[in-house]
Amino acid sequence: MKIEIDNCYPREGGPGYYADYGAFRIVIEGDKVVGVYAPNGIEADPATTIMKTVEIDPGIRELVDINGGHCPCAIERSEDTLCPCKEFREQTEPGVCRCGRFEKVVVE
Repeated sequence: MKIEIDNCYPREGGPGYYADYGAFRIVIEGDKVVGVYAPNGIEADPATTIMKTVEIDPGIRELVDINGGHCPCAIERSEDTLCPCKEFREQTEPGVCRCGRFEKVVVE
């Protein structure tokens, strides 16, 4: 299973941060994931892969703004081409988006 981390919040009662993603709570201390918990508080499968989206080329943001919020690589404009595009949002493996603005990386 892969879970993406985009927004983290200060962890109450302890060091680090947490992120809630649907059925999972991810606990992070520094750059390390220290726990992934299911809704019932039981720790999730250790084989779970945690990914986060990182903006690697902020200069492309200006091109996105010029293109009305759509990927500058997109020929057509639709909900699917709003940045980050649907292709990248649904990407399940680490890697860079088509235009090179974002990258999905595995959190160790």
